[in-house]
Amino acid sequence: MQRRIIILLICLAWLFVSATEASAEQSTKLIQGEGSLKHAPEFEMNGDEKPAFIVSPEEIHFGAIHPGEGVKGIILLRNEGLGELKWSAAGLSGWTIIENQDISGSLENKPKEIRIHVSFLESVSGLDLIPQGRHLYPVQFSIETGDKRFVGRKDMEAGDYRESIQLTSPSGSKTVFVDFKIDPQVREPQISVAPTRLDFGIIPSGQQFEKKIRISNLGNGILKWRIRDDAGSVMDESLMPRRGRYISFCNEDVKGRGFYIVPVGMKDSLEISGRWLEEDGFPLQTPTSGTMKFRFTGYGFSLFIWRGPDAGLMSIYVDDAILGQYECKADRKVSAEIVVAENMVDGPHTVMLTFGQGRLTIEGVRIYGPHVKTGKTGWMTVVPDSGEISKQVNFVNIRMDTKGIGPGVYTEPVCLTSNGGDSIIEVSVEINNDKLSKEIDIYRFIKGRNYLFSANPQAEAKRLHEYGYRKQGIAFRLFPKGTPGTTPFYRWYNARLGCHFYAYEGKAKMMNLSGYTMEGEIGNIATSKLTGTKELYRWYHPSKRCYFFTTDPKGEDVAKKGYKFDGIAGYVK
Repeated sequence: MQRRIIILLICLAWLFVSATEASAEQSTKLIQGEGSLKHAPEFEMNGDEKPAFIVSPEEIHFGAIHPGEGVKGIILLRNEGLGELKWSAAGLSGWTIIENQDISGSLENKPKEIRIHVSFLESVSGLDLIPQGRHLYPVQFSIETGDKRFVGRKDMEAGDYRESIQLTSPSGSKTVFVDFKIDPQVREPQISVAPTRLDFGIIPSGQQFEKKIRISNLGNGILKWRIRDDAGSVMDESLMPRRGRYISFCNEDVKGRGFYIVPVGMKDSLEISGRWLEEDGFPLQTPTSGTMKFRFTGYGFSLFIWRGPDAGLMSIYVDDAILGQYECKADRKVSAEIVVAENMVDGPHTVMLTFGQGRLTIEGVRIYGPHVKTGKTGWMTVVPDSGEISKQVNFVNIRMDTKGIGPGVYTEPVCLTSNGGDSIIEVSVEINNDKLSKEIDIYRFIKGRNYLFSANPQAEAKRLHEYGYRKQGIAFRLFPKGTPGTTPFYRWYNARLGCHFYAYEGKAKMMNLSGYTMEGEIGNIATSKLTGTKELYRWYHPSKRCYFFTTDPKGEDVAKKGYKFDGIAGYVK
């Protein structure tokens, strides 16, 4: 009897091991997917197991505020870890509370926005005189998120002020400082243009491109502005930029995300080490950041930075030799151009930046070289070319038509004149004369809530058949490798969720792709709107945690199935 029991136990153990191995083998097949594209190692961008509280920016500099004016700013909160992160903001101390709603919330995958608004409430004529012969001026400070609002008021003398907002979470606390100046002087109209430098990047010839600028009135009254045709004879020659190719380090894909990564189109020329934060899409150096290197061809360069109270020393090396140290600290945050070198040997060079303690935002560089050209008449237009502003903002499109423009580096100023001063926008671009090749047809297949896009269904026929996918036809078209203005578009698969995800590398690094396996690239996607392209929209189902991609602006009515709009994945044909 005892011998039979032992034999029975051995048989049960053998059956358990066999079942486990079979289950593991079946799981492996499910994850890999027979007939799929070549697999890369599992792509997991965020290894943190706990929430991580990121606040950007940590300083807001409003400058002077005059009677009847208000200034606005935005603080972005982001959770760079996993799981839910609760946060709250403490109101201002020393202010009379007008509204005191709870400013708090929770963070998961998407950033949250806190809006700051400081207003100089009344004109000078309505102010009360205090005993010492000085004036107090009424100021209102509001903190808002969603439909929640904290409002405080305070009578303040003319001068500089620095207020702090305390943000707390279980993973740590952050303090955001808000600087402003109360200036009782009523101003005349004053023009403000942002940005004053535009980098169109590397683009193909024969197409049209455009970027936006903002024109606003920092003064009072009506600002009347127009574009000058005589760009080479502006009233103030000091406004004219030095002749060179401006290159911006801004990465539009990481704005408000907390951390900076090098833009896709600059991987061959820009390199960073360490942990860099971002400020409005630009690289922000902190004590955890390492070095920055960039490569260029020319005989000199300038460096654009934002100096500020928290900045420190910056050392600049050119071709492994130190060129000098620069003190970047300033009383307030201000844009600065450092002309580093203008008389180098014309050719390839490598620049390395190292930093001391502090925080410093790097905007970009201007490269000097004999190869810089000027475009033909009419290749650049500004729409509208004139306007009038009181307190509103004019959005102006600068359009570039590269038809008939040969390859090379081009730079040209766009000059504005007004009754509140003049301003110049420096426009730079590099034109590539390569012709766009035939686009790649991308077919869509569906199984349940999973959508599979493939450029080569024949190569994946076995997988598509065995897993029961249904063909829905051509969904859109991508570009071949090497097409200017495009980057590889990758496919990932999550076996547990049974869903695919699609993104180019810059976008993917902002997502938490834990559990997804990369299945390779299916073509190249445009990272900005090229001529003849359209948006590829991304939708997300919060409960099913699956994605849907379509070129239909209405999302093919997937909102009725519980999907939420989740942004633009890129631009396709």
